[in-house]
Amino acid sequence: MLVASIALVTFAAVAAAQWVESQASLRRERATAEAVRIVERRMDAYVALLRGVAALFAYDERVDGEGFARFVEHLQVREYPGIQGLGWSERVEPEQDGAVLARIDGAASGLWPERPHDRERHAIVFLEPRDVRNRAAIGFDMHSEATRREAMDRARDEGVPAATGAVTLVQEIDGDVQPGFLIYVPVYEGGDVPRTLEERRARLRGFAYAPFRAGDLFRAMFPDGFGAHLTIHDGTEAHAARELFEIEASGHTASPSVQRMEIAGRPWTLVVRPRGDRVSDARVVGIVIALVGALLTALAFRSAWAEARARERAEEALAIEARHAQFRETFLGVLGHDLRNPLSAVRMTAQALQRAPSIDETSRRALERIVRSADRAIRMVSQLLDVTRARLGGGLPIEARTVALAPLLREVVDELCSTHDARFELDVDDRLALHADPDRIAQVLSNLAGNALTHGEPPLRLSAHAEGRMARVEVANGGAPIPPHVLATLFDPFVRGAQRGGNREGLGLGLYISQQIAIAHGGSLDASSDAERGTRFVVRLPLAG
Repeated sequence: MLVASIALVTFAAVAAAQWVESQASLRRERATAEAVRIVERRMDAYVALLRGVAALFAYDERVDGEGFARFVEHLQVREYPGIQGLGWSERVEPEQDGAVLARIDGAASGLWPERPHDRERHAIVFLEPRDVRNRAAIGFDMHSEATRREAMDRARDEGVPAATGAVTLVQEIDGDVQPGFLIYVPVYEGGDVPRTLEERRARLRGFAYAPFRAGDLFRAMFPDGFGAHLTIHDGTEAHAARELFEIEASGHTASPSVQRMEIAGRPWTLVVRPRGDRVSDARVVGIVIALVGALLTALAFRSAWAEARARERAEEALAIEARHAQFRETFLGVLGHDLRNPLSAVRMTAQALQRAPSIDETSRRALERIVRSADRAIRMVSQLLDVTRARLGGGLPIEARTVALAPLLREVVDELCSTHDARFELDVDDRLALHADPDRIAQVLSNLAGNALTHGEPPLRLSAHAEGRMARVEVANGGAPIPPHVLATLFDPFVRGAQRGGNREGLGLGLYISQQIAIAHGGSLDASSDAERGTRFVVRLPLAG
């Protein structure tokens, strides 16, 4: 019995130590993955901004300082904290010195070192916002410095964004000097990336680029700290001399997690030490359990082990819930900011290029298609954001106020009918007033009436009357009825049945979102369809008062 008890105690001590070590390892892995995700997502957004700047210069060679300043202002760079600015650096041929100096008022000629015969020469022509730090960099030849030159040559030769190693920015004009780096996106004559290396070198015009002060950038990425000790290094090794940023945290483990990642072709190394148990804690737990277990019976040990297992399962359940919550926040953030903002930048860039006098008709039509495609993609992102809010918790946001229903309804119908030959028969009580969000209600009415116009047949009828304490709005159309098996799933997300016509550009979310909007207002949306009465959608919404 004693031998069995000793064996059980030994097993318990070893198992507990292994469990503590495995939990520490899991914390390191989770913290490291989270740090990489935050850095990658933010840097991808900055590269998307730079691609928009590159597109501007690729298709309009006559961009001036005022036009570039307006373009950067429209990009709302202040919503991307940590970036020092957006700029344009131009390759300067020997005979172009005077022209380039004139464009930058000649104020920065002292920043140009003497040109070796075998090296290109470049000059920063535009850099916004034009604050005190950025004005200090205007005219600087970045190609004259080895670290910047390596990234510029790599971007030029490969036709892709390229980041530098750690440098001291020209903008460091006071005592608060931080490590920095830059990202370049090449722009070639003709707009497209040439096929061969020789062509890329010959046709290079310059670079859209962004300078970053590492301290400002990473503090913006981690505004509330990180819950772990984190250092970010330039290069493939964690050398103190190449450290870009550090977040200090007390009580971290002695065993770090080292993760290498790549930003615009440049390797970075992240070192993460989460807070929590130190490695020595595993040995301490093992010794304590061994000493206590020697005084207990096998039954007492078994009870303690069962309790430890229950605690582990509870912690796992909490961890799963935390991951789900993080997924919801991440998904909403990607949809609401990291997808919609780059699409808006693409749209604004295309619109700016449309106004360029040098654009021919073929290019103008292509830009019109880009604008339409961007608008459609933005609408799809908005729909996906609404679905995510409805299905992952939180509900659809509404801003309810008293609104007259009849003018809102007629405005929606007039807008839709302006692009269709068919017309609605209206039967609306002008006295109806709702307690609702007018934009969301217009979204519901536009979806239902638009479906009737696009997929239904005359007669098209729209009525609105009071029904107790609710307003009853009915949209009806003739034509073949919706089959019962299709009607049963009509309000499911991502369902695009044959009854909705041949247009397959949508995501099949309109009716689902419309029903969720009605529910968010305390109302409902239902559908019925038969050969005698046609197809009818009925929305019930609360009356004001």
